[in-house]
Amino acid sequence: MDMLATPVTLSREEILRRAKGKGGLLGRLFVRQPLTELRLEYVRFYMVRLPYDVEARRFPFRRHETGGVMSVAVNALYGRCAMKDTELALAPVQGGHFQNGRFEMAGGEAEELAMNFARRIIMRMCRNLPRFGAVEHETFFRPYWMAYYGDPESQDTRYLPFEADGLTFKR
Repeated sequence: MDMLATPVTLSREEILRRAKGKGGLLGRLFVRQPLTELRLEYVRFYMVRLPYDVEARRFPFRRHETGGVMSVAVNALYGRCAMKDTELALAPVQGGHFQNGRFEMAGGEAEELAMNFARRIIMRMCRNLPRFGAVEHETFFRPYWMAYYGDPESQDTRYLPFEADGLTFKR
């Protein structure tokens, strides 16, 4: 499948060491099967651009209008959001889509999640509710090393995703 994705920066050997450890103490407790396969698969992300206007309050008697455009990346598989703070280098690649996109959310759901995330961030900074303009989104893919524990084709299998491009969502 042709897709625009971020480049792979972490090697298979480096991830293999982490996958054998099953992701830490909790992984060792919950995952009983041995590591059977390590695959490079791609997960869809939405980049949502949110133009906003807000009446910012520093003190109760000092107010001013401010606005801007916030870019939020939304993981279509889990629904996690993060603000875009770096430029993403996207390149066309051939690869396998994780679970053929069976469990991914639609663009409208991703826009709603991004709006709620941006609303929380802006409310913390400006102490007031923002007004959003026309929302637009685009798709891109991120590579993940998927470590499968058990048979990957059965329903009893467990998997752990490891980011292959070195980018992480920080909260």
